[in-house]
Amino acid sequence: MAAHRRAYTSELHHLAAMRAQVRQACCREWGNSLEELEAIDLLVLAVNESASNVIRHSYHNEAGRPIEVAVEIDDETATVKIAHEGAEFDPDRTPPPSFDGSRTGGFGVYLIRQSVDEVDYAHDGGRCVIRLLKRRPGTSRGE
Repeated sequence: MAAHRRAYTSELHHLAAMRAQVRQACCREWGNSLEELEAIDLLVLAVNESASNVIRHSYHNEAGRPIEVAVEIDDETATVKIAHEGAEFDPDRTPPPSFDGSRTGGFGVYLIRQSVDEVDYAHDGGRCVIRLLKRRPGTSRGE
């Protein structure tokens, strides 16, 4: 299993580096067939939404706070853990998105859930951790 870990701070301009970290790690380990690239794109979208939610909502846009992104990849799955010290988040308390155009926000949790195969919100050693799991297409578990 390949593992890639990197520390960031809570500024939105770091999202591009987080996306690149995940994309590069997954492409190195999985390859670049069309199906694999589509799966990687969906995982990257979930990482972007999760990390931006941490910055905006858990850290309330306070710059300089720690965010760690850890990517673990094997032949069948890619798992990304986003750890932070900000406010806890309960996705079940988030109202569902409104698709009628009446709200401009509120789509992050929905997009994350649609983009990955598993998402968990937990605590680990005093930190909040978002765990995103994407199954590799063409494997026994990823169809």
